[in-house]
Amino acid sequence: MTNDLSRWEIESLAPEVKTLRITECPPELLDLASTHTGHDIWAERLPGSPQIRYVAQRRPGSNAQPYVVVTSEFTELRDALEAAQ
Repeated sequence: MTNDLSRWEIESLAPEVKTLRITECPPELLDLASTHTGHDIWAERLPGSPQIRYVAQRRPGSNAQPYVVVTSEFTELRDALEAAQ
């Protein structure tokens, strides 16, 4: 993630996926990331797909739970992170 929080790129290890780009980061995603500092939180869109999926993954050295959440619903991501607190 770059210093510009409204525009960032996600690199993928999958050979068929080069770069995933989100041009607008929803403010609610930034708010969620600021309250759950034990997780890296991002949104991504697979090339050729209109659907966004939200991901939260525990940061190395953190004991935050759950380890990872992947969902296409922002509310589900938020609920999963808040339930574990």
